[in-house]
Amino acid sequence: TQATLENIYASRSQWRELLTVYEKRASLVREDVKRVEILRRAAKVATAKLRDINEAVRYYEKLHAVDPTDSDALDALESHYERSRDNEKLYNLLSTRVALSVDEQQIIALNMRIGTLCEEGLRDHDRAISAYRHVIEVQPTHREALDAMARLFEANERWAELIDVTRRQIRLVTDRAQKALLYFKCGSVTEAKFGKEDDAIRYYEAAVRTSAACLPALHSLRDIYIRREDWVRVTQTLELESKLW
Repeated sequence: TQATLENIYASRSQWRELLTVYEKRASLVREDVKRVEILRRAAKVATAKLRDINEAVRYYEKLHAVDPTDSDALDALESHYERSRDNEKLYNLLSTRVALSVDEQQIIALNMRIGTLCEEGLRDHDRAISAYRHVIEVQPTHREALDAMARLFEANERWAELIDVTRRQIRLVTDRAQKALLYFKCGSVTEAKFGKEDDAIRYYEAAVRTSAACLPALHSLRDIYIRREDWVRVTQTLELESKLW
């Protein structure tokens, strides 16, 4: 009976009634493969014949629930969630894509999208950091992911993790001035947040050795030596700075 009604409504272009039949048939069939095919046809009718995007999305969501791997549903839903800025649903869908993917570059790209979505759209820094971590697990030298993690650790005052990721950045950076500033950042956090002056001195000295023009590191060294009344070293930092000027 359902099949007969389907033929009648299709021949008469009674699309709403046809969708009702599709939905009924999808609830009656026992095999997921058949249910997926019926829901796909319903979604295409809603899109092409009725131009009803919301109805099409509803059928694609039903299809996705039956078969999370269906590419038609994944593509249609991803496009809709992006346009409608339904960030939570987009996050779940992208996470599904990550779970299904076996290509490393695709996994990296998807996790970078998830990280940006969580950071900027959902304002969920923990989930953003988790996504960027997944990138680093696949590609430990991924500069963009490391930079994003450093930014989030600093914003959330996760100082130990900030130092760890900054040390990773130091190993990758080739520009001496930039590398020196990263050493300085480690020293500054070590001194200000953990009160470990000796460790901070080592970072500041590494910064100056990397780039003698790193004035923030020189100034920080001099401040520590002044507090310690180590006038010989104070003089040395002043001499270094005078050469720069």
